[in-house]
Order: sequence, then C-alpha cells, then structure tokens
Amino acid sequence: MDSAGRAAFNELFSAQKYDKVVSAVNDPYEWKTEFRICETPVFLTDEWTQMAIDACDSIITQIQTPEFEAHAKTAIPAGEEVPNPAPHPSFLQIDFAIAEENGRLVPKLIELQGFASMFCYQSELDTAYRTAGLVPDGWTQYFSGHNRESFLAALKKLIVGNCPIENVVLLEIEPSKQRTKIDFQCTERLLGIAPVCISEVWQEGTTLMYLREGKPTPIHRIYNRVIFDDLKSKNLPLKFHPTDEIEVEWIAHPNWFHKLSKHTLPFLKHEAVPESWFVSDLSEIPDDLDNFVLKPLYSFAGAGVNVNPTKEDILAAPDPAATLLQRKVKYAEFLETPSGRTKGEVRLMYLWDEKPVLASTLVRLTRGLLSSVSKNTQDTWIGATTGYHRDSIG
Repeated sequence: MDSAGRAAFNELFSAQKYDKVVSAVNDPYEWKTEFRICETPVFLTDEWTQMAIDACDSIITQIQTPEFEAHAKTAIPAGEEVPNPAPHPSFLQIDFAIAEENGRLVPKLIELQGFASMFCYQSELDTAYRTAGLVPDGWTQYFSGHNRESFLAALKKLIVGNCPIENVVLLEIEPSKQRTKIDFQCTERLLGIAPVCISEVWQEGTTLMYLREGKPTPIHRIYNRVIFDDLKSKNLPLKFHPTDEIEVEWIAHPNWFHKLSKHTLPFLKHEAVPESWFVSDLSEIPDDLDNFVLKPLYSFAGAGVNVNPTKEDILAAPDPAATLLQRKVKYAEFLETPSGRTKGEVRLMYLWDEKPVLASTLVRLTRGLLSSVSKNTQDTWIGATTGYHRDSIG
C-alpha cells in the first residue's frame, strides 16, 4: 500500500505506543475487546482508494434499480420478513479484499451488508492510534469531509433523529456475550443509546417496552444489531418477535440484512466483483474448483464458508438456492510486518439518510484463510484495525 505512509508510521511505532492504543480502547469500558487489535493501521494509496470508491458507486447505482428489486424479492427467507419495509437501508457496508491482479493491488468485492457496523468503536480506535502518536499528518479514516465530531453527529442524527434518547435502544441478542460488545458500550458512551437484549423487550398493544432505570419505557426507534440466524440458534424466550406488527422504526430495517447480502452478489456486474452463482442455478460444476469458494447465504462472520469445496460438497449443499459458489479472490500478502507478510480486507462504511454517504473505514488483517478477526487470535501484527487515506481523497 502507500509506502510513504508506511515509512512514516514505522518511524513513529514502538511497542509501548501499541500498548497505549490497546489501553485507550479498553480502559473506559467494562466490556473489553474480545478480538485482537492490530499493531498497525493500513495506509491506502490514492489509486486503490479511488478504485474502491468507483466500485462502490457502481454497486450503489445497481442496487437502486427496478431490476435489483426484482432480484431481491427472493432474498428474505420465509417467515423472516419484517413489516413496514424501508425504501433503502440506513447503513451500507462494502467489503473489499486487497487483492493482486496482473502485478498490482486492486479491490475485489467480498461481501456487502445493509446492516450496522462498528461505527463508534472505529471512531474510538482512530482516536487511540492518534493519541498514541501513531498517525502521520495528512491521513484520515473519515470520508465526505467528516472528522470525528461531524461523523458522530451524522451517525446520531441517523439513528436517533428527533426522538427522545430514552425511546431509542440498541437491540441485540445478549449484548454482553457478543464479540462486538465493546462497540455497544462505545455507542452508549458516545451517542447515549443503551444496549438492550431482545429478550428484555415486551409488547403492549403495538408498542414495544423496556426497562430504563427500572421504569417501563416505550421504544420508538431501534438501532438494530439482531441477526436472525443468531436469534434462531439461541432459542431465547421472547415477549415479541421482529416479524410482529409493531409501531417502531428500525435503523436499519431488518429486511435489508437479507436484501443486501451474499444474495446480491450474482446480480452485481463490475470488474471489482468476482463472478458468483447460486448453486441452484449452476448448469454444470466447474472443473477448476480450486478457484472457487462455497458460501451459505445466511451466515455471519465467516460461519459455514468452505474455501476448498469439492464436487461432493456442492452436490450436498442442504439448500442449493441459498448457497453461493463464488470465484476465489487472490488476496495479496501486501504488508511486510515483523511477524511476516499479511493480507487483509477493507470495509467502506456508508450512512444512508437521504442518500448514501461514504463515512469511514474498518480493516481486518490476517495470515489465515479467513479474515474474520475471531479466527486469528494468537498471532501478532494481525487483527482489527482501520484504514487511512490521504486527506485529499474523499
């Protein structure tokens, strides 16, 4: 990636400064990180950043067409459609591998989500790197003219709107047990939105209620972090279900978790988008399966992904219409570190109020087959981090 940014960071780095980053992220919170914080951010070149933004622009155009609406009609599993759908997602996450193609680094789409991400945590991580003195001048993780203050203000406006803060909750399944739980506490500290377990919410008529400081309180807006697959696996006793007819505004509406997902990949056409097919649509199985990966549509954090599928695996897919065969991406081992060469993914994170606005980044570095930070916990110079680009871009 950017050699000047990397050289400047190397001059600034020390193990003591890294320890300060980890402490600055964790110390304010009872719920600490359960994933590894990487020693280094990634410094993105102007060329790579612009290619990724151009790919995002194309993707966003494609998902606002009538053709996409027709494609997305089959995305929501039976029994999981939530009433009162929204015309667009509140958030858009677009994940790119830092890939190698014809001797240069390029973005290749891995996944996209119409779901929330670790917005507040990423802001805290950026602040921690800066406070430790590890960010050279002229670099930012924010886009669209944002800084930390304007980004958090835009995020709060999107989630809270004009609603009293006590009537807004961050809804999750057993928040204190989630690997992303530190983001929930960051969100409460920075935005004032409390994390609430879905099992602690009940329904009175068409209104949802929760206890706030021991007092029954109506919920008017939900900052949604509930994933239906997780909900089904937990078997929690619920006093309401998201598919019920209730008077609440979802940020983001749960239907978009399905509509913008792996289900979208076969629809998209762009040089940054690897070819993908539903297994049910395959006329024949490719001979070169070494170049493909098999993915369930409805999973999270890499669950169920088969990076070395066989013909038998494909034929045995339990739900061919909900299983994706995707051409593999050649991740570049682009980053030289004291622990060896490293590869990674960059998430471009959009806030979508009146229109989609690119706001920030999230990066995961790995030496494993999967980039989920939950898969790589023992090594060094890998893990969760952020991406910096020059102030002049975005």
